[in-house]
Amino acid sequence: MADSTRARDAFLEERSQAYRVSEKVTAAEAAQLRAPWSRVKFVRVTYAFSDLQRWKIAMAPALISTEGVSSIDVDEVHNAISVGISSARSADAVLRIAREARAPRGALRVIEEVAAVEARQSSNLWSPHRPLTGGFELGPSGCTITGSAYRVFEPLSVTNSHCTATNFSLDGQSISQGNGADTWGFEVIDPNRYSCRTLFNWKACRRADVAAYNVSGVTQLPVDTLAFQVGLIARTTFPSSGLSQVAGSLAIDQTTPSCYIQAEAQSVLVGTGVHKVGRTTGWTYGTVMQTCVDRQSSLSTRIVCSDNTNMFGQGGDSGSPVFIVNNSVSVTFVGTLFAVVPGSPTAVMSNLGQMKQDLGNVHFF
Repeated sequence: MADSTRARDAFLEERSQAYRVSEKVTAAEAAQLRAPWSRVKFVRVTYAFSDLQRWKIAMAPALISTEGVSSIDVDEVHNAISVGISSARSADAVLRIAREARAPRGALRVIEEVAAVEARQSSNLWSPHRPLTGGFELGPSGCTITGSAYRVFEPLSVTNSHCTATNFSLDGQSISQGNGADTWGFEVIDPNRYSCRTLFNWKACRRADVAAYNVSGVTQLPVDTLAFQVGLIARTTFPSSGLSQVAGSLAIDQTTPSCYIQAEAQSVLVGTGVHKVGRTTGWTYGTVMQTCVDRQSSLSTRIVCSDNTNMFGQGGDSGSPVFIVNNSVSVTFVGTLFAVVPGSPTAVMSNLGQMKQDLGNVHFF
């Protein structure tokens, strides 16, 4: 039984936990799915969640570039791919894209929405922006949002722990955009450091430099995509090579304002080409130079098994989402940037596998 698939097939319905299943569920599986909820019902559906997710991934690059498309969602409640459009004129294009992806017409739900997905369209990475998107500035620290994620049914927004009020310890600090004018959540995950043995003595360690915040007004999935949507990273007008040690663009590409996360990788190999988007140096790219390096931070904490890259970064880029580019609009999420080495073209990241050890089983798409 694939637990992750079952969890994504589930949704809350009144006071019961509902699972939509496309195949027969054995008594043993039902018992496992039922815990820890006491009231569970099963609803037979036409399409498996894995198929809906596969069709969504195939459609997303074309949909996100289609004028009038405001949201894309694997809709657990309706057992369909829900596509929001701001005008009925966009419906034909959505249907054509679905046919090209070989998604059945019955698996598609096209909804005319009042507002576009960018409830607050931004001109640069420093501006308040909805839905919460990786690469934009957050406050009060002046760091960068890694991205929106979810853990089971819990919507989260992620950044570095050292960007919080109390580093590597849960403090409940509020998080905001726009110089504190736009508060949108409070810290809910930031594990304490643990003692780890080095060659000569004991150190305080963390597996990743990460913390997570809730999203005010959003308590469970599915949610209003104008406020919260996983799978988005800001797309600026041009990138810059890390070898040049020059910042990339901070200006949002108004034609294609976001990249879409279509996959995740737990770790990276030496030689992998990676990109990041941060509030100080924008969109830059480089190569993974070393993997699983124990990095001593400036806060007397050792971040274990980090990866060194030669991407260009500066102060304020902490929390930048790190990703592999698949094509012009789709990417694979691999981690978060947390440090740069002064006097060296080295930017350090915690990969997704390390992040999950501290945050739990989070997903960014």
